[in-house]
Order: sequence, then structure tokens, then C-alpha cells
Amino acid sequence: VSWVHYKVVGGGITLDDGSDFKLVSNGLDYQSFETIYKTLLQSLLDISSTPAVSMNKTDISNLSEVSIKLLFSLANIKAGFNEQYIREGLEQRFDKIRRLLEYRGIVFSDDDYESLGIVFQYAMPSNDKEIIENLKTLRDMQGISIESVLSHSPYTSDVNMEMERLKDEGSKVDRTNEGE
Repeated sequence: VSWVHYKVVGGGITLDDGSDFKLVSNGLDYQSFETIYKTLLQSLLDISSTPAVSMNKTDISNLSEVSIKLLFSLANIKAGFNEQYIREGLEQRFDKIRRLLEYRGIVFSDDDYESLGIVFQYAMPSNDKEIIENLKTLRDMQGISIESVLSHSPYTSDVNMEMERLKDEGSKVDRTNEGE
């Protein structure tokens, strides 16, 4: 029995006399790659609780606001859990920052410290025009206060600051009317 030795860079192979060597692998054409890609993408969407409509993977024509909210409900629940953990971590940091500032002579009253807030806003598609129309209808019926309208408005991030601005505008309008 004679042995034939072939050397390959990085490795070696030993074949018997008269034997052959074949490297067998699965052929991967574009259709099988596309199937694997779609399966992986759908798995990632499932894990992240992201509706496929947000990635243009399904047709969303004729979807109502309620349907969109239902599609994003699981993602919102997951975001709520994440928000809770992030909020707790930030509040711990705020406590440490407050203590460090006290060492430097900068002291906040409890009222000032408690006014510090964190706002999380989820990027969920919504029909802002419909929301504004509903808020306007409720306000016209006197079924909701200005402060509640502002807190539910998609365009208002700081309700207290907006209320102050409205008061300032009201006093400016009153002063203008007095001069006439």
C-alpha cells in the first residue's frame, strides 16, 4: 500500500493510492437564500415585537387607528418594561448627582428636585389630525379642560410650560384690548 501525501496551506490531507477527494457542500441558490433571509427577518421582528407593517413587509391600506394600536400593543408593553428599568436607573443617577452637587454647595429644595421629570415618548404611527379633531370636539362640548387637551395633544411635550405661555398670551391680549 502506497500513500500519497498532499500538503495544503494551513492543513494537510492523506489519501490512499487510487482514492479521490471531494469537498461536498450544500448549494445555495438565491431562492433558498431568500427563504432563509425572510425567516431570519421574521424571527427578529417576532423577538423585538415589531409589527411587520412598520418595516413595509405587509400591506397596510385600510388599517384603522385601532388596528395600528393593536399591532403595536405588544411592542408598547415591552417598551413599558424597558421604560420602568431606565427610569429607575436615571432616578438613581439623579440622586447621586444631587448628592455630588450638595458637596459643591449647590442645594436643591425638595420641591425643585421633585419637579425633575423624565418623559418617554414612543414612536408609534398615529393619525394626529384625528386626535386633534377629537380633542377639539371634547373641548367644544366643555368635556375636557385645556390642560387635559394639552396633555393628550401630540404636539405638546411640556404641559406646564404651555399653560404658562397661554396665561402670558392671555394677559398680553387683555392689555392690548385695554389700550383700544
